[in-house]
Amino acid sequence: NVPGITPLKALFGVQDHERLEYRIANVYIDGAQGVVESQIFFNSQPLSWKDSSGNSTEEWFTEEWIFVDGAWWPDTSAAGAECAGPGKVALSAVAPV
Repeated sequence: NVPGITPLKALFGVQDHERLEYRIANVYIDGAQGVVESQIFFNSQPLSWKDSSGNSTEEWFTEEWIFVDGAWWPDTSAAGAECAGPGKVALSAVAPV
């Protein structure tokens, strides 16, 4: 189980034993800085919020990365970022979480 995924599942009403799918949608690189946009899917549908009018809004996640010493790292200076160690950014990927 990925750390922090259980509260996310609970927030969206997904049972702990059910699988989510993490998809990287876009990668933007400018020199040593990068931004990864991703979505999490459940039953082939993106997780979404419903507003007070009942309209759905798809949830997108944005992560900032920096390139240091030959590896991509989560940008810990970005608001709310946590250091998770070195990362490898692919231009497109699908991974179950």
